[in-house]
Amino acid sequence: MGHLSNGGSTDITMVASLGPLRTPTQTLKMARHPTFKAVGICDIIGKYGAVDFLDALADFITGINNPMASAQELLRRSEDTLIPFSQVPVHHNMKFTKSSNGKQSGVINAVHAQPE
Repeated sequence: MGHLSNGGSTDITMVASLGPLRTPTQTLKMARHPTFKAVGICDIIGKYGAVDFLDALADFITGINNPMASAQELLRRSEDTLIPFSQVPVHHNMKFTKSSNGKQSGVINAVHAQPE
């Protein structure tokens, strides 16, 4: 850092760039076993209110199976994605912890789901 003078009336301070901000890494913590082992997709949509669940799941599966595809191609392919199951495991509690320099710290956020 340094100071420049523009004729004595005002000093201008120069600030050295520190580079990009480094945000702490968040880690998702979940129980080893789900709250419910098998919940029907109809219940996910109806009782949990996740009306876009099947579309989001198809988008996710398509993205995993086609990592180099364009967004437009992924959208087209996700419309043809077959979901070969009718039940999924459900976790009702998730925690996000913050870690910095490889050291774990406390919970910074939590999600608690409950069907209606």
